[in-house]
Amino acid sequence: MRLGMTSRLIHALFVLIVVAGAAIADTNWYNRFKVGAGLSMSSGGVLSSSGGGGGVAFTYATKAALVAAIAGGANPEKATVDAVATPGAGYGTCGLTYAFAETTAGLYGEIAAGGGFMIPQYSNSPVKACEFGVVGDAYFQYAGDVGAVTSTGGASISVSGVPYFRAGMQCASPHWHSRGGVTSIVTATTDLTSGHISVSPSIPSGSYKLACWFPMSSATGTDNWAALQAAIDYALYKTASTVVVPDGAFVVSKGLNVGYGANGFQSISLEGQQAPLVGLAGTKIFCRDTTRPCVNFQGTRSSRLRRIALYGANYGFGSFGATFNIGPSPDPLDYIDPSLAVTGSTPGGLQTNSPLVGVCVDCYSGDAPSAPYGAVTYPSLLFGTAPSQYGKNYSSDVHVEDCQIFGFGIQAAVGLNTNTQGDFFGVDRTNMGAGAYGLGAFNTQSRNVRGVAQQFLGVHSAYVGTALGEGTGQWDGVFDSPSASTIYQWVNFTNTAYAGGLILTQSYCEVCVRLGDWIGTSTWNSSLVFDGGTFQNGEAFSNLIPGSYLTVGHRAAVEFRGGFLLTGNSRIVTLVNSPGGDVHDLILNDVYLRGAFYYTGGDSAVAIAANYTGGMPIGAPLFSGPPKRYLTSGAVIGAKCVTSGASCVDSQLMHADLDVTTRASLTQFTTGFVDVAGRQWKFDLPVLQVQPYTSSAFTTGGAPNYTSCDVITFTIKAANYAQSRLHIAPGWQVMDRDTGTDWVVTAVTIDGSGNAVATAQQQNSLDFNDGCASTYGFSSAAFFTFIPAPPTIGAQVEYGDFTAGSATVANVSRGDGDNYGGDISSWLAVGDTISGPLRYESSRPWPIGAGKQVTITDIVNGSSGGTVTLSAPADYSGRFPLLPYPAH
Repeated sequence: MRLGMTSRLIHALFVLIVVAGAAIADTNWYNRFKVGAGLSMSSGGVLSSSGGGGGVAFTYATKAALVAAIAGGANPEKATVDAVATPGAGYGTCGLTYAFAETTAGLYGEIAAGGGFMIPQYSNSPVKACEFGVVGDAYFQYAGDVGAVTSTGGASISVSGVPYFRAGMQCASPHWHSRGGVTSIVTATTDLTSGHISVSPSIPSGSYKLACWFPMSSATGTDNWAALQAAIDYALYKTASTVVVPDGAFVVSKGLNVGYGANGFQSISLEGQQAPLVGLAGTKIFCRDTTRPCVNFQGTRSSRLRRIALYGANYGFGSFGATFNIGPSPDPLDYIDPSLAVTGSTPGGLQTNSPLVGVCVDCYSGDAPSAPYGAVTYPSLLFGTAPSQYGKNYSSDVHVEDCQIFGFGIQAAVGLNTNTQGDFFGVDRTNMGAGAYGLGAFNTQSRNVRGVAQQFLGVHSAYVGTALGEGTGQWDGVFDSPSASTIYQWVNFTNTAYAGGLILTQSYCEVCVRLGDWIGTSTWNSSLVFDGGTFQNGEAFSNLIPGSYLTVGHRAAVEFRGGFLLTGNSRIVTLVNSPGGDVHDLILNDVYLRGAFYYTGGDSAVAIAANYTGGMPIGAPLFSGPPKRYLTSGAVIGAKCVTSGASCVDSQLMHADLDVTTRASLTQFTTGFVDVAGRQWKFDLPVLQVQPYTSSAFTTGGAPNYTSCDVITFTIKAANYAQSRLHIAPGWQVMDRDTGTDWVVTAVTIDGSGNAVATAQQQNSLDFNDGCASTYGFSSAAFFTFIPAPPTIGAQVEYGDFTAGSATVANVSRGDGDNYGGDISSWLAVGDTISGPLRYESSRPWPIGAGKQVTITDIVNGSSGGTVTLSAPADYSGRFPLLPYPAH
């Protein structure tokens, strides 16, 4: 039986006397003590012994050495362990003092010793995870690549080029969910050698793009889950505020619970020692668990995750199979490893209430979902009887700071399974990526979600409010200086029923496809503001041209201000689209929109449309209801300004000599310019029209038909074509209201019945990875809007003398006062169409009557002024500019 405390002190003193040379009465006790403690370095790891306090303290190299000594019969009153666990990968662990007690304290790391216990004396301010025996010896080979392969159905496949394919990698097709190909995981069994690699199981015959990566399951190292969780539990037990994890790379087999939501509210921070750097210093946790959150805050107040990098099971595929060398996909599942895209009752992947998540707030609140997270292991230190798995208390004011979170379905989230609390969630100076979504808040009580200097890489959507969980995220926050690269879109809110305004200040996004979706409701109008920043896009990065950069609806208000720069695709893309024609406010205040910036010509009709819109129509056309509110200042810049056989400046600012101001928006039907003589000229555009393409009164031959990957034809009945509002011509745009898909009419021919047969090139909703096949095509409602091409102002504007009742326009020459008409055929062409205004105004007459159209039938140059002949007489006399629709 183990000696009592008083007896132990007497025996300890007696032993010291014996060691000094006195006679010994209990040889066995002496030998046991000497073997267990030792007085010098020994092979058992014993370093030294010393007296002091109430007994003898002994120092051991490792905890294992202390356990071995006690098993060998040692009975120290106190013991110091220099390293709680064996150091690995160059990272050591801190020392820890043990003290004898006759009863257990129930702490992690206790050692049974001679009828009593050696109790670890953990630090409290802060709690040090190193004292719990964590070992930072994890190793994960972050590598992978995408390559073209050909299979004949056997194990060996041929590979083009020299992508980084190595044995042990998992492989599947990039964008496997939307494109197909190799949709199940195969494993590379050999390195790439002589243009071949073997995989198991074999893949069907055919040619594929194949992505290969090392899975998180290949990460090696000590499983630190028990030690890290014990450190957190001890902090909860002692109501300590901070747990510090040392530098190193740590593998965990299960997710960590920061709070349990069943034993009162506590404030606790889990912290690394310095901000993590990829592959370098810092605290890194590799999470192998796919059935629980990597870190879950449950029932806490004002808690923090600081200076820690979290890497999940989707890390390899998310880096190399989702975006690397392939570009962002419009399908969120394309960002998920096929083996992790679970369904049914299995948690993980993108399950609505239990996705694979890096940092979660209150994942175990609410009733258990159909796919519940894995069971929480409740420590006996805190609980006598284990609580139920769900229905836990809620958290408030959880912050993630100076972290990295990569490789999860969603990197950080609140409100995944409850509509209550979880408010004031903040993420600052944190990198997130390699998964479907970045930051998500999905419940009505999230309130004031916010962040500073967040960075997103390789996600479908950076900010998500409706894709998962309750789907009613309330944000109300400002995100200051967020940045992103290789993402599909900034925001994903398809129902902002509860969301307040969202402001992105000085946002920066490169290799990005869209701004996103911001769909309001008929009862709530929340605003989205881009306050300064840069958005750079182009299908060269993604092989995608979206239907619109931003989709809004139900009175959603959108504002761009403060020097916001948007650089678009090579084709025309709508800035903001409203499915169903919902009214919304669009405010442009000091912005620079540069659309169709790669357009270099090819078809003059497309150039006309690009010139007018700047390659970016502002706002979806309005069909009914009150007018939309626009405040437009700044520039809308096209890439190439093309007129009838002539060149003009590269902008919608027109020509400096004409003093033309920035063009007005599409819904401001009256536009104009002021010439050098101070005269203001006004031209009215026909009202934008919308018609269903299936209407027998509108078209013939049914729906438009594709004749190639991006060219359609459709026919307008003769009676409709005769109307000026439907008298389509090259340069007109045809927009599908619901999808924002835009076509430009490139040619119009008249058939034997007088019907107009139009050919149009599709501008957006294109995926060039699929041979430029339409992504959306025609919507189910398929309402078309016709956007007439406006008068085109070139670098040189020709003026002429019109006479009412006469088809001859005399003295045609430059409009700068120089009576020179020797080159008017360079700026005007036979066949060009001149239209009258929508309505007649006596205060601002126009030579062509309201609703009329005439064409140029003849042009004669003249040194002192040329002559133009029209297809019909003018209706009003005077000198006016000739502002035609170029016909070729």
